[in-house]
Amino acid sequence: MSFRNSDNAKLSIRNLQIITLLDSVSYGLIYPFISLYIVKLGGNQYHAGIYAVGNLIGESLSPDVIKSFSHHNGKRYSLFLVLNTMFVTHLMLGITNSYWFAISLRILFSLINQAQNLCLDLLLNRASTEEEREIVSLNYSILSGTGYILGPILSGYLFDVGFGYTTTLAACLTLMNSALLMKIKGDKKDCVPEKEVKPLLEKTAEKLSTDIRNLSKSDFNKNWDILLMRYCFASSITVFFSKFSLIIKSNYEVSNVTVGYTTAYINILVFSAAYFTTLTKPILKSYSEIFLSELIFFLLTVLTLLTCFAPYYALFMVLLVPIILLRMILMDLWKDLFKGRQNVYLTKLNQSASVFAGLTTPVVFGIICNRMAKDAVILFSCVPLLICWITMKYYSYNSLCVENKES
Repeated sequence: MSFRNSDNAKLSIRNLQIITLLDSVSYGLIYPFISLYIVKLGGNQYHAGIYAVGNLIGESLSPDVIKSFSHHNGKRYSLFLVLNTMFVTHLMLGITNSYWFAISLRILFSLINQAQNLCLDLLLNRASTEEEREIVSLNYSILSGTGYILGPILSGYLFDVGFGYTTTLAACLTLMNSALLMKIKGDKKDCVPEKEVKPLLEKTAEKLSTDIRNLSKSDFNKNWDILLMRYCFASSITVFFSKFSLIIKSNYEVSNVTVGYTTAYINILVFSAAYFTTLTKPILKSYSEIFLSELIFFLLTVLTLLTCFAPYYALFMVLLVPIILLRMILMDLWKDLFKGRQNVYLTKLNQSASVFAGLTTPVVFGIICNRMAKDAVILFSCVPLLICWITMKYYSYNSLCVENKES
């Protein structure tokens, strides 16, 4: 009996790993070109900005939405519901002629886009030892990352043929995932009720009231600078990495195939940089986070400007390496920078400032981009970083030094 159960667990783990790969491929097929598709349907960058804001809101609410399903029906049922909803949204996205309907479909998708997290939970539930859990987690990371590399490449080849082919392929992969999930037997651990889940609107209202309370107690008159820098940094990164296609298409007249390969290349650099930063942490610990952040802001400003005006595509690709690496290092430094102010309420606003940038920047960028095109990408990518460097050098540096001396 135990041998049979072991075989069932192995089969379940294998299927869940395949689901992880296919789901990440299907996501990678659509996300790099959805903004271009909205424009192709008759929208503009303003509408693409509305999509970006709606997508962020959906992603923020998504964990709580899925928790409510899992609480009553279990994680396996939630994954089945998610996959079938994805299948429908993928199919309808490819046949619609309305950019507003396309935006609505992707916002719905973002509300239930928890397949990867559900797969990981189900995988860990079926691993019997700690060693197996480590292996499963590693395989999950590799398979998920592989999909984000393969998806954009395939989509680049298909986009000019017709985005409907892209969405149909994504739908087929999702349908295969549903079939694989049906062969996985339920597990008691999947159905264990989670802690009582509050209604979504109530939880969202609590989060907003908490952020407002934290802001009121954050000593804003003194700490405005670090919130401004966090907002500007997030705005710059959001625009540059979501709209780089406007730069390379304008500067180098590349095809959508090249856009797909560039997206895959960026994803590879992000995965590699995440690993590399863990190796550099011990070395960077010997330097002050104040010094490091000021230096990184300066380097990012210069490198981003050079990248936007790089005369050759190959140089553009090379310059992406230090930009992504410095970005990852700075992401690790934010916690230390906020903690350096010794204000617990301010520290809690670290992520909130970034989210606020994601809720406001895309729409403002879209309005300006409709008039300035590629120049808007350069403006929104470089100027916020320059503001960060100036703020850090001429205001924050002295403030943070004083705080550290007092502590």
